Amino acid sequence: MNRKLKTVLIDILFVIVCVVLAYGVSNYLFFTIPVSGPSMNNTLYDGDKLLVYKRGEYRFGDVVIFNTHKTDGNGNERYYVKRIIGLPGDTIEIRREADGVFYVYRNGEKLIEPYLHPENLMNEERAPVTVPEGKFYYLGDNRGESSDSRNGELGSTDSILGRVLLRYRIGNGEFDIEAIKRIKS
Repeated sequence: MNRKLKTVLIDILFVIVCVVLAYGVSNYLFFTIPVSGPSMNNTLYDGDKLLVYKRGEYRFGDVVIFNTHKTDGNGNERYYVKRIIGLPGDTIEIRREADGVFYVYRNGEKLIEPYLHPENLMNEERAPVTVPEGKFYYLGDNRGESSDSRNGELGSTDSILGRVLLRYRIGNGEFDIEAIKRIKS
């Protein structure tokens, strides 16, 4: 076999390996999804695109995508993007303090939530809820505009599709990207 033919075959093999790897990574490790709605403002905005990692364990503070097992007006399954506030065994409570602000408590400790904008806070107390096995308590970062666990519904841990790694926005000739960090417990 001549040298030029070997080089062409190696190049073709390299391209095939790259395509197979890209397919595997995109189908088994990551996916992208757009944000729809204001429930996660000021962390995520309507129209943002999200890069989601499909593997791993989910922890307190993760922003996740999950299937609600509900349908929208067109019969399509609804997916939420929310922040995990409580995991199995955690007790979550929302109470008003002397300053008039409502705070979330996890296992008796007030959460420090730097991602919340002062205009996006809650306006109601909630009795303590202990998260059962196989469930998680979720809240949107825009508490005034979010349908979340405060309505009594908990997410199912087996319905989580993945953890949001970053959000990006493309438009008007600009590209904006930001990593979505886990918060500390």
